[in-house]
Amino acid sequence: MSGRTANWINAWRQGLLLLVMLLAGCAANPPQEDLMVYDPLEPMNRKIFAFNEQLDRYVLHPAAQAWEYITPAFVRESVGNFFSNVTYPGVVINDILQGKTGDAGRNLLRFVVNSTLGIGGLLDPASAMGLRAQPEDFGQTFAAWGSGPGPYLVLPLLGPSNFRDTAGLPGDFYSNALTFIVPGISIPIRAGLASLHAVNTRARFDEAVRISHEAALDRYAFIRSAYQQQRLNAIYDGNPPLADLYDESLFYDEDSIDQKPPADDGRPAGESSDETNEQPPTTGQ
Repeated sequence: MSGRTANWINAWRQGLLLLVMLLAGCAANPPQEDLMVYDPLEPMNRKIFAFNEQLDRYVLHPAAQAWEYITPAFVRESVGNFFSNVTYPGVVINDILQGKTGDAGRNLLRFVVNSTLGIGGLLDPASAMGLRAQPEDFGQTFAAWGSGPGPYLVLPLLGPSNFRDTAGLPGDFYSNALTFIVPGISIPIRAGLASLHAVNTRARFDEAVRISHEAALDRYAFIRSAYQQQRLNAIYDGNPPLADLYDESLFYDEDSIDQKPPADDGRPAGESSDETNEQPPTTGQ
């Protein structure tokens, strides 16, 4: 066995050990898929969130603006296609682990088509052929196996997560094509690719980030809720349960929601007609 192969196997073993440890922690908490986000670490999470916000404000956002200024839209789209395509070996593995054999075959074909006809994934001819994107990751697989998400977690640089999705990160990393196709790639090149991915993604979603800043009363709570919705949608393949999908208090003042609207018949609020007064009072009002 070569030294490179031995190192790769050892890395897998370490990753699996981390998965076991983290999932054991998740198992101690009840599943939260259809409940409000479980966030017992909120004080720590808010500090990390504030750090990430400052990093975005002073580093990532300016870099994304510069990248957007010097590149046409098709270049940014091609870069996004490339980084999406290299995740598809992991997508196929997770399809198999979830028993989605049909999806595994389609996603394998999508990876082959885009890697060849799509010039290494820069183009996306597979979508034009009806092989639409169906991303899967190890966090989704753990959910399919019955693991609850555990506490909400904000990771430095990476952003919103939870214990279950964090436990899936080693699997996502080692199933990425860039990891196992070019294992000898230097650390500076890996760092450069990761930076390019982050800057390109930030540029492509700049409008969504701007809207979230304008719409949310509490951006931390907004991002936390949005992450929960996005993960539910991914786990349930676009058909999540409708209960508790969003929290109206993130957009409206709770005090104003509790206020009663004015009467519909033109009289001042609080004044009612004789017919209304003749109705028996409703229990609980």
